[in-house]
Amino acid sequence: MTDLSNSEAEPITAPRTGTQGQATAGTGEPGIGERASETAAVAREQGKQVAAEARDQLSSLADQAKVQLEEQGGAQKERAVSGLRQLGDELERMLSGSPVSDGMTTDLVRQVATRARETASWLDEREPGDLVDELRDLGRRHPGAFLLGALTAGVVAGRVTRGVAQPTIDAHTDTSSSTADVRDRLQQTGSTR
Repeated sequence: MTDLSNSEAEPITAPRTGTQGQATAGTGEPGIGERASETAAVAREQGKQVAAEARDQLSSLADQAKVQLEEQGGAQKERAVSGLRQLGDELERMLSGSPVSDGMTTDLVRQVATRARETASWLDEREPGDLVDELRDLGRRHPGAFLLGALTAGVVAGRVTRGVAQPTIDAHTDTSSSTADVRDRLQQTGSTR
């Protein structure tokens, strides 16, 4: 980009004019119209340079954002796959340690474990961008099911978040008195009245 502050161009001054407002003949100085068109040409050229540089920077920024989103999406996808596989494994371990081998609950838990593993494999085979496209398509084809799934996912995420936060809150509360101690104090207070 051209730096105008350090240019060695002559300062623009009004040319000496005759009675008609035209440049005086024989002075060798260009007229106002010529200088204006030169200035406009320089401004156009610099405007093109600024626009080209802005386009390049915007393109570079978009590429960086895309790379970062792909990296973050890939990392989150891997976490989801890992979590689903762990869930399936834990459910299978729970079933293997259960004394009841048949029953409706056992079958349901086995199906959930199988579905968790299948979902993990399905996620693992796809890129984050593909997942977004498939979710969009699902939302267009079955909007009711999509909204129900989003609601369910929100409720589950809320429960998980609350479950993770609750032990932290419980750890910070005063646990020095047990329920029996509180009951004893309430009975003593009630008997002294």
